[in-house]
Amino acid sequence: MNPIEHTGPQMPTDRWRALMADDNLKLTEEELKAGWHFCWEFDGLLVGPGMMEQEFCHCLEMPPVLNKQERAAQWMEEIAAALDANTKERKRLLSQCVAAAKAIKRLNDR
Repeated sequence: MNPIEHTGPQMPTDRWRALMADDNLKLTEEELKAGWHFCWEFDGLLVGPGMMEQEFCHCLEMPPVLNKQERAAQWMEEIAAALDANTKERKRLLSQCVAAAKAIKRLNDR
């Protein structure tokens, strides 16, 4: 089955909006297992099964996190650990860092 065609477990619109609006709300274990996550490749957008964004996302290769702050901290740790990495990896991490910094700035500007 093509992953784009797979709708997977859906999240109620009010739950999705609440998670996007309140940085202290956390995803449940069931939501994490279903593939829901805050995607820094899409500026912290809550992405899950059936969404077009998930096709292009590499976040699921990383350990799961419950909220946006945990994702930002995870990426910062990865960046710090990869300072001696090769140029390609450094560029990838810098790109993630810029996306995370933009998302954090938007959160702080609220």
